[in-house]
Amino acid sequence: MTSMDQTHHSEFESEDNSPFGRVFAAYSRAFRDRDHDALRDAFHPDASVIIHDRRSSERLELAPHDFFTRLYSQISDAEFRIETLKSRFADGYLFADGTWIESGEKKTLRAADLFTAAKDGRIGSLTVVWMHPEDT
Repeated sequence: MTSMDQTHHSEFESEDNSPFGRVFAAYSRAFRDRDHDALRDAFHPDASVIIHDRRSSERLELAPHDFFTRLYSQISDAEFRIETLKSRFADGYLFADGTWIESGEKKTLRAADLFTAAKDGRIGSLTVVWMHPEDT
């Protein structure tokens, strides 16, 4: 695993040659730009997002669009600072954890994300754990 102090999307936009790596690079650009059409294209039609919100003990399963609507409302214009990154695009997964930081260095939300690929290389599932920013 790699320890990093940079934003989420600049790291992920370097393309890997595997189908999942190319999809993930496009997903990262779409996420940064909040391009809902491109985000939808990155996910397999049957994909779902599972959220484990440890702040409220809530567990949800959402369509990707509903997840991003919820996430954007939580983070506003915060940036994701990666603490751990493990990507194995050829094997079909990427794991990242870190903290969403607002301007002024205020920690907003801590998150751990596991993306897995569908057979066609698009994102097949996303499992997210949300925590209070001070939780480790």
